[in-house]
Amino acid sequence: RVRVDVAGAFASGYSRMVYASQDFAASVNVGWEYDPSKGDWHSATFIQGFDISGATPKPLSYAELSGEPINQYSLDYYQNHLRVVTTQSTWWPERKTTNKLWVLEVPERSPGVDVTNPKMGLVGETENLGKPGEEVFAVRFMGDEAYVVTFEQT
Repeated sequence: RVRVDVAGAFASGYSRMVYASQDFAASVNVGWEYDPSKGDWHSATFIQGFDISGATPKPLSYAELSGEPINQYSLDYYQNHLRVVTTQSTWWPERKTTNKLWVLEVPERSPGVDVTNPKMGLVGETENLGKPGEEVFAVRFMGDEAYVVTFEQT
């Protein structure tokens, strides 16, 4: 027998963390993606979103972002948007970091209706946060504001 009240999903990369709020959860995986325009690979974050408002979690949405978050506090679900802070690091031929805050719109969910476009839409992203060479070391979201701590390790 196969239980029909159980849902599952697949995401590439390795499992890095789980984020959960009252009605939304996300499995966050980190892996690599190839950039053919530059001919190189860079780290990427793969997010699988779940609707946890009912008795059984249901796959709801997905997203892919450049870079990787430092921990689950780098994510926040606020007013139907998932906010994510990532750091993208390259080490060769020179050390370079790019820190960004991404804002993704999570698809609307209705009881008994499947989501027709499960991809989270990119609503906004920042330019690089911090000075050149700095990495993210702490993130805190409070309401509609984000506080990001960066510094350079020497």
